[in-house]
Amino acid sequence: MEMALINSKDDPGEHIFILGYYGWKNTGDDAMLYSLLNIMDRIYPSTTFTITTGSKIKLPPSMDNRIREVNPYQRFLFFKALFQSSIYVLGGGTHFFDYGTRRIRIPRLLQHLLITGAMKLRGKKCYFLGIGVEKPNNWWGKFLIKNTCKMADLIVVRDSLSEETLQDMGVDTKTYQSLDLSLLLSEGIFKKDSQLNPLINKTKQESYLLKKEDTLDKTNLKSRVIMGVSILPFYHIYDPKNENDDLLVEKIALALNKWMADSHLHHLKLFIFNGQPPHDDIQITTSLFELLDFKNRVEIIPYNPDPLYILNEISTCSSFIGMRYHSCLFAFINNLPLLIIDYAPKNRAFARDVGLNSKACISLEEVLSGGMDEKIQEIQLNPHDFQPSLKLEEAQKKALNWLKVL
Repeated sequence: MEMALINSKDDPGEHIFILGYYGWKNTGDDAMLYSLLNIMDRIYPSTTFTITTGSKIKLPPSMDNRIREVNPYQRFLFFKALFQSSIYVLGGGTHFFDYGTRRIRIPRLLQHLLITGAMKLRGKKCYFLGIGVEKPNNWWGKFLIKNTCKMADLIVVRDSLSEETLQDMGVDTKTYQSLDLSLLLSEGIFKKDSQLNPLINKTKQESYLLKKEDTLDKTNLKSRVIMGVSILPFYHIYDPKNENDDLLVEKIALALNKWMADSHLHHLKLFIFNGQPPHDDIQITTSLFELLDFKNRVEIIPYNPDPLYILNEISTCSSFIGMRYHSCLFAFINNLPLLIIDYAPKNRAFARDVGLNSKACISLEEVLSGGMDEKIQEIQLNPHDFQPSLKLEEAQKKALNWLKVL
């Protein structure tokens, strides 16, 4: 990457406020913030930043002295920092959608409308960077999303579906389609000599290989075929009256047990991308583990506040089954054959934008009807059918294409 892409705005008086779901034990949000701060550090090298965070997370070391953290539930400190800032940034993630519980979604969307409106009334710049927008199903969702986004000075969406949704609502004049900022998750990607090489340092990876020798076979690590898996409790989160999560886990376990029975070299890594109750992956991942027959060949990778650690753990896999959006993205970064469990439009959009074959996606309905077994066999027999056509370097360049307008 050429450093000319990033125009420095050296203004020590600038104060930027970044709002997002940070510090709530979600690897995807942690990764987006880390990448966003790396970018902003190059654009605003002397600027002070305030970020909303619920707990301590990994931040770029070069910015330690310029980052203030505020808990969004400490209302006075939150609004004090917000109104002292000269630029308001809504950080990456799918903030704009209206499915799920109405009593949760309406206040969340209204919050974005009021904060953006307040900052515009104060004459401040509002940037939405790396966000996702899903097509609203209700009039109130469309009203709140449309009117919030119309106030933004710049909107950078992370997928083509988000861009289409905003265009359909008449918000397109200041919208740029990019890719998720987590594609830039690397310590060295912005260095002068960087050519956007693959993000994983293979030497460094060795230190992240399996460490629990007392619970795993003594098989030579190089001989293992490791499949990574990330699942989430979709029905518990979005449709609490529906108990299909249990059936979902049962069907996935049946397919994985069959695959593991094929060879003693077949191992599993179960990744927890969200470790914050009540919407965490812990319980559903534990339930999956309990249904697996060969537990001595299974390792659960717990949530880790360092997204680079998780990225490296995924690099040890040979293939990946992803339900969490960022688990799929991390598999893409590592060039792994990828099967996406298509539980939300953002997963579908990611598959389309990186050029995945349609067979590389499986719907929840297909999983519940027993279709996972066939997919796992396919990904082993024809891995090339589960790899995207978009190259990592091109994806990373696309993730930075909005810098020219900032």
